Amino acid sequence: MKRLLLTLAVLLGMATTMAAVGEEQPAEEKARLEAKIEELTQRLNQMQHELVELQKESRPATVTRVYNMENLLLPTSADSSGLRIAVTDQKRLDSALESWVELIQVRISPSSWKERGIGEGTIAHFSTNMSLVINQSEAVHAELASFFKEIRQAKQQLELLDVAVQLTPQPKWKFAR
Repeated sequence: MKRLLLTLAVLLGMATTMAAVGEEQPAEEKARLEAKIEELTQRLNQMQHELVELQKESRPATVTRVYNMENLLLPTSADSSGLRIAVTDQKRLDSALESWVELIQVRISPSSWKERGIGEGTIAHFSTNMSLVINQSEAVHAELASFFKEIRQAKQQLELLDVAVQLTPQPKWKFAR
């Protein structure tokens, strides 16, 4: 479709040039060229409109959803002292949310994120209410829901074992040598 539009634009340019150069041509020929230019201009405009409509249809609609990350950011009930630290340490909370954003953009449909320079999806984090605001297609939201469900289920199972857990997507391990 784009190639056809380009071809029409070139033909229109050629016809316009021919009409301008052929000033000395008979009135009939000049009128025929002007009619052809008009016809090509109308076809070009129509095809551009159709291309815009096709692009709109092929682009999936985005939906904005808020994901509460509180139960993924805070320690389990087994560690109540950690809970107070996590809630009051704003810097740690921001860092943890930023890590989740990075993990999601790398793991869940990487080509669909605007921040990665490819797609149209966006994600923002808000530490005040421990949430992620994600604008994405329905398909990506379904992947996200499944991803978060699996992580929450794993965390619940660990809580049943009475294991203190604080999930961070990218643990900061330091190895002593």
